[in-house]
Amino acid sequence: MSKMILNFVNANVQYLMLIIHKILKLRIVIYIFLIIFLHSCRKDVDDNAIIVNYEIELDKKFRLLKITQDNPPDVFITSYDYYDKEIKVVSTYNGTVEFSENYLLNDRGLADSCILISNIPNANSVTYYKYNNDGYMIYSSAGLLSYNYLDGNRISAIDGSYGQASNVGNFYEYSSSLNYIDIEEFRGFYLGNLNKNLIARVSYRGLHAGDGESTDYQYKINADGLVVQRTALTTYTNDPNADQKIISNFKYKFVE
Repeated sequence: MSKMILNFVNANVQYLMLIIHKILKLRIVIYIFLIIFLHSCRKDVDDNAIIVNYEIELDKKFRLLKITQDNPPDVFITSYDYYDKEIKVVSTYNGTVEFSENYLLNDRGLADSCILISNIPNANSVTYYKYNNDGYMIYSSAGLLSYNYLDGNRISAIDGSYGQASNVGNFYEYSSSLNYIDIEEFRGFYLGNLNKNLIARVSYRGLHAGDGESTDYQYKINADGLVVQRTALTTYTNDPNADQKIISNFKYKFVE
């Protein structure tokens, strides 16, 4: 399992493993990824890559309705229900509810907070968010994360738990391809605008020189501009032999 993937999980408090794995260290990817990967990633015999398969259901507004990862015998499903002032997100593993999230919306349609309810003891939590005037998230109370943007893309996520002057966090570079769906964290527009472009590289910078790691992304895109395959190659400053390759496949279903 890629350490970058495992570490990224901790970036947002709604992401479950922030609570139970290195809560003070920033690594950004959706917490559901960790549960998904732990239970249902498989190795490709040919090149030792981890293969992950997703089916994404959306409505005509490109709102997420359901994410299914079905790698037999494991099935992980996240469903989204939309209301005027609230978004409810429920994640199940093999038919059992693992956790649920209630996002409470402000007058702009953006989530001011998220209540996480988990079946893991003492893992329930509340996250608070802030946005800039352009509708991009600039702060999450999980890990005291501060986000910075340039030309419509998030360029850094700084871990404030190390102090206001901290330079610990993730730093992003982008491709020229447009981004229509958040396949990094599977979050909706209720958590602010998505990045304008697809991520080409994300680098983690820690407190010490040996803490560095980075992931480079390559994409296959269909005629509609949607990513159907993403290859992620992670390398580590202090352990070049631990390089990890993850191939994610995406199928899309639009629901009326």
